[in-house]
Amino acid sequence: MTAQPEEPGGWSPYPGRDNHGFIGITLIEGDRATQMATTFRTTLAPANETRHARKLVHLWEFEADQRGKIFLLCRYRDTEAALAVDLQRRIRRCTLTWETDIRGDVPENPKNPPQLDCR
Repeated sequence: MTAQPEEPGGWSPYPGRDNHGFIGITLIEGDRATQMATTFRTTLAPANETRHARKLVHLWEFEADQRGKIFLLCRYRDTEAALAVDLQRRIRRCTLTWETDIRGDVPENPKNPPQLDCR
C-alpha cells in the first residue's frame, strides 16, 4: 500500500512504501459512501465458520429476496486506509479461507494470502 502525504504550500510530497499487511475482510451492508463516512458500519457476520485441514473457512450466504447493497472492505495493519468494492447483486455466497498454524490459529503474517471466492 502506498502512502501519499498531503503537502502544505511550497512543499513537494514524496510517496512512501509502507508495510501494512493484510488483516482481514469485512462484508458490510448498505450504501458504500454512507457506510464509509461513519465509524459505525453495518457489518455482516459469517453464517458459518469451520476449521479443517489447517484451514479456517468463513461463509456468508445472501438470500435473493432479502439482499440489499453489500460491499467488501479489505483492511490492513496499522492504517485506516482500506480497499472497498461493491458485490454484484447476483452474488449469493462468499467463502473466505485462511491457512492456520498447527494450533488452528491464523498466523499474524501468513505465508499465503487468504482465498476469497464469491459466487
